[in-house]
Amino acid sequence: TMNNEADLDHSLTRINALVSILKLINLETGYVIPTHNNQNPFWDISSDYWALPYLNQGISLNIIAPSAKFFPDRTVTKAEFYTMLSRTPTVSRKIKQYFFSKNFRKK
Repeated sequence: TMNNEADLDHSLTRINALVSILKLINLETGYVIPTHNNQNPFWDISSDYWALPYLNQGISLNIIAPSAKFFPDRTVTKAEFYTMLSRTPTVSRKIKQYFFSKNFRKK
């Protein structure tokens, strides 16, 4: 977009949201996604799907849950995005620190 502003007029798919979150985690931690893990718990994902390694990492980090379908091309809702984000190790740790801190419990 022009002027370095966020482009909020376009939607983000569920798979692109997950991949974006995981790429940020991997940049922060230096983690490299293994490409040999081909487990596939989703009926709507083919065994050669480009983002299957990301789906497996998302499951292993409990960012997403294995279920029958993932709906990768569906637009991610704000609630789904915030749920994924809140389950990342860094954000999850900060949430726990805040809500279980003595200062929060005194309010």
